[in-house]
Amino acid sequence: MRRKIYDRLVQWKQEKDGSTALMIEGARRIGKSYIAEEFARNEYDSYILIDFSKAPTRVKGWFDEYLEDVDTLLQNIQLHYKKQLTPRKSLIIFDEVQKCPRAREAIKALVAVRTACSALLSLFSKKVTISEKKFVSLHFDMAVYF
Repeated sequence: MRRKIYDRLVQWKQEKDGSTALMIEGARRIGKSYIAEEFARNEYDSYILIDFSKAPTRVKGWFDEYLEDVDTLLQNIQLHYKKQLTPRKSLIIFDEVQKCPRAREAIKALVAVRTACSALLSLFSKKVTISEKKFVSLHFDMAVYF
């Protein structure tokens, strides 16, 4: 199962080359974060994992404060997590993104600028509701379900 999901992630990276975000959705505690981090370690030069269930209020607040200023948002994220993102060679992972609605809104802007990273993975640990289906169809080219 994990190999099949990993292969889908590699396929997304090769086909989309950072032009779209990818959503990984599944039940809690089944390995979404593990496989996403393994993929990031093996396939990218650098990555940042933002786990919104543990992220400080300050980090979540940046998505309110800098949603219209993606460069400043990315700069703050890099400084906080002490990681440098390289254009076309880095990945940002939003884990438990359903806990920070403004971060979900930032996905489209982050993918559009593509200046600091080449791709963005978003991990949901609940089923996507009917009201969220429009959001998913607008912002994610592909979804992987565990």
